Amino acid sequence: MTSEELQQLIESNAKAIEALATQQTERQRHTDRQIAELTRTVSTFVRETSDVVSNLMNDRATMYELISQNSEAQASINESLSQIAEAISRIADKDN
Repeated sequence: MTSEELQQLIESNAKAIEALATQQTERQRHTDRQIAELTRTVSTFVRETSDVVSNLMNDRATMYELISQNSEAQASINESLSQIAEAISRIADKDN
């Protein structure tokens, strides 16, 4: 192999190595963009899931508060009905 052929081979290999390095750099940039997009997607999912869970917990607390208020109202109604029944009983006793 002549020195000119060797020089051409070296230059050809250098160009091939440079092209491979460029391809690798572009692949790395593409991978980095994909990772950044995936990170944003996961972050959005976590934030939205957290918001949904928080809303569910608030709804649950509201539901328990309403159930408690309903129970108190039912107890008050029962007390009123008992008083009405006693009053009716007294009226009935007076009439007899």
